Amino acid sequence: MLFRSLVPSGDDLAGGLAWVVEDCLTRSVALSAAERRSLVELAKHVQPMLYAGAGPARLAHCDFNPKNILVERVSGTWVVRAVLDWEFAMSGSPLMDVGNMRRFRADYPAAFNEAFAAGFTADELARSDGWDLFALADLLTRSQDHTLFEPVVAVVRQRLKEFS
Repeated sequence: MLFRSLVPSGDDLAGGLAWVVEDCLTRSVALSAAERRSLVELAKHVQPMLYAGAGPARLAHCDFNPKNILVERVSGTWVVRAVLDWEFAMSGSPLMDVGNMRRFRADYPAAFNEAFAAGFTADELARSDGWDLFALADLLTRSQDHTLFEPVVAVVRQRLKEFS
């Protein structure tokens, strides 16, 4: 169990982000040795900021992205009608969902990205990308023929490039 309490703290995740990343990399064929080391360093770097300003844990969807949001245009305004596909939901930081939404932002229209990001501070966006490293590390354990394998590797490499 990842979370033992509904109040997030630095101790909630056994071993922390760097430990999770290292563990996932032992089961992954992705990334070079240098990239693996850099990903662990990135995880160590962002770990302290994950819980900064975190309030109580809330319901996190953990697969929050455009394909799981049903919207309808009503009187010229888009209205969310439903959020679908709750199989990965858990108690955690709402920033997990923000990170998930931003994971493949290069594939979304600029106006969508700008409007979504406008709802958050720069600090929250940075922390959301940190939270998303948990999911990215897990996704790196998928087989090379999984549809998300190459896109995830590309996102990880982009994050490493931004970190260095």
